[in-house]
Amino acid sequence: MNFDLDNELAMRHLDPQDMLGWVERFPEQVADAWARADAIRLPTSYQGKRHIVVLGMGGSAIGGDLLAALLETETQVPITVVRGYRLPAWVNADTLVIASSYSGNTEETLTGFEEALRRGAAVVALTTGGTLARLAEEKGVPVVMFPGGGQPRAAIGYSWILLLGIVQALDYYRLPGEARAEAAHVLDELNTAYGPRVPESANPAKQYARRAYNRVLFVLGAEHLTAVARRWKTQFNENSKQWAAYDELPELNHNTIVGTRAPTDLADHILLISLESPSHHARVQRRWDITATIFQRHKLPHLRLRAAGEHPFTQMMGLIHLGDFVSVYLAFLNGRDPSEIDNINYLKNELARHP
Repeated sequence: MNFDLDNELAMRHLDPQDMLGWVERFPEQVADAWARADAIRLPTSYQGKRHIVVLGMGGSAIGGDLLAALLETETQVPITVVRGYRLPAWVNADTLVIASSYSGNTEETLTGFEEALRRGAAVVALTTGGTLARLAEEKGVPVVMFPGGGQPRAAIGYSWILLLGIVQALDYYRLPGEARAEAAHVLDELNTAYGPRVPESANPAKQYARRAYNRVLFVLGAEHLTAVARRWKTQFNENSKQWAAYDELPELNHNTIVGTRAPTDLADHILLISLESPSHHARVQRRWDITATIFQRHKLPHLRLRAAGEHPFTQMMGLIHLGDFVSVYLAFLNGRDPSEIDNINYLKNELARHP
């Protein structure tokens, strides 16, 4: 498509709910989320649980994935994200359950919330309001509130940072202050580099969107960036209205790299995007290089993107910000409103007809 990504007026015309503005304000959202996170106070009886479960769907669940990815090597308390109606059988009074729902009306999360209470788990609600906030107040469950107004996926700063605030308040983990400062600095720099007023000739986010146009997108991550790869995939789906998938290295070295020969015109229809980090295990970094060589041998288009920053938290934040910009610019190339979710609304309406 010949859409001009330097025509800000044309972009705003396709964006009546201002998704691009939400992306641009991401650093401000993160700063506000940290202020709210530092103010969280929870019962001391919620400390020392053996397992943490995050209930959520879509944009509310990805914060749980990011939390689990960041803390996997930092805490001895395992974190599980539940996307669905049913809780694992082991959830009990020794489990901290965080029910995350932007709207407060997500039926899968509400079902899990009530089941967690029946099992005697320590439960916290994370929401902007809705039924979840009302039920939590009625049942004496602590509620962590944050402002709404946009799409759930545009509130990733709240849905992730406030989860960090909850585990911080209960002494499960505390992100070092230098990591917070580094991430804030990197986000400000990237916001300037990727913003709509930077011309495509000098704007990597616009250039990547142009390369992704009319392609099936396959986003690859490893270790703490696997959750970020999933975020890119869902942003391409919801914002860009474009088909995408994600995969994880080193696992993909044991299967995905063999699937390069069919269909025979695969190279004409796919774009592979690797999210790489200097913090990855040395063998993982070596695998990235060999994997790239395999893709090159089969002439598969491939973007290798390296995360900015020293701390894994910074690397995750920076790549999330880049992916959000790319997905919105790609929506414009596709001639789509990045906020529109007609298929999701249709599904919800059909479910409501048959409760």
